[in-house]
Amino acid sequence: MSISTFNCLSDEDIEVYLRLYLLLYADDTVILAESHLELQSALYATQEYCALWDLKVNAAKTKVVVFAKLKAGLNQFDFFYDNVKLAIVDDFAYLGVQFNFNGNFCKTKKRLVDQARKAMFALMLKVRKLNFSFSTQIHLFDSMISPILLYGSEVWGFGNLKLIETFQLKY
Repeated sequence: MSISTFNCLSDEDIEVYLRLYLLLYADDTVILAESHLELQSALYATQEYCALWDLKVNAAKTKVVVFAKLKAGLNQFDFFYDNVKLAIVDDFAYLGVQFNFNGNFCKTKKRLVDQARKAMFALMLKVRKLNFSFSTQIHLFDSMISPILLYGSEVWGFGNLKLIETFQLKY
């Protein structure tokens, strides 16, 4: 946005741009807000920005997740982008990490264990065929399976790791 564009904006518009919290990666965008009013305002600002730069957003693919401890009352507000009502969902995937409305990452961990299990079976077939030493097997597990198993762990953290620990012990 150029300086001349800012001269045309009101103080309220500038406030929206300053408060617009975004996560961007390639063509994936996440807008974060602290209230339903702030989110709708950010959606309007995004719509105006996209119209200005002739960008298209597929509103049918656009979803809203309301983060809360309890599911009750999550659907009490409607959100719109370009006059299309956005679906409110319980969870969504962003860059391979499943975010759930309650902050629980169990679905992410289960999916990662499933992916790691497939990779582990493929590795075990090769290890048996080539008769690798135990230390080589452990090195291969750490190099090939652990990255799959721990993908996104910076986000989903240390809580409830039983599923992942059980998988590691099986190897």
